[in-house]
Amino acid sequence: KEQIKDRLDQLKSSVYFVFSRQTLNVSIITYKNSLDETMKIVKQIITEPTFPAAELEKSVIENVTYLEGNMNDPQSVAFTEISRRTSNYPKTSLFYTPSYQEMITSYKQVKQADLVNFYNSILGANNGVATVIGTDDKAKVKSLLEDTFGKWNSKSKYEKAYPTAQNSVKKDDLINIPDKENAAAVGQVNFKMNRN
Repeated sequence: KEQIKDRLDQLKSSVYFVFSRQTLNVSIITYKNSLDETMKIVKQIITEPTFPAAELEKSVIENVTYLEGNMNDPQSVAFTEISRRTSNYPKTSLFYTPSYQEMITSYKQVKQADLVNFYNSILGANNGVATVIGTDDKAKVKSLLEDTFGKWNSKSKYEKAYPTAQNSVKKDDLINIPDKENAAAVGQVNFKMNRN
């Protein structure tokens, strides 16, 4: 991990991975003269993962610490709770909003084998899209994207999940967070909308 970070720093490049619901976002920020080398690093990360147990343990601790901090932040609590209270998705749904305690419990239950299984059976780029800004060399970009992501395919059939309309019910809630002087007020109304 440190070697990758050091090399990206030398290339003045940043690579971020964010996974949510059905989407893995790979954000790559670099200079034109570092693009080829940065894409080689991205390819190695996505096609040759090692899933080190020590890194998983550190990641769990970092995320749990972050979530525990949010449990005492009025704004974070407000936005999480408004989402929880204005939807009726079951816990098995991609669109379910867990409580902070549920998220913490889930993080603590993640095992290395779970990640390996998820990677081997779910992840892949064969249903992906790409946006590239800063170069007009279409042939080079196409070649780089194909080389980096072209053979990284999911073994699972992809089916896009869409949220369903959830009726909101009028309800006023006051959540007290001890020892916090600041406050946050959030409101939400759900309504049906044509997707187009």
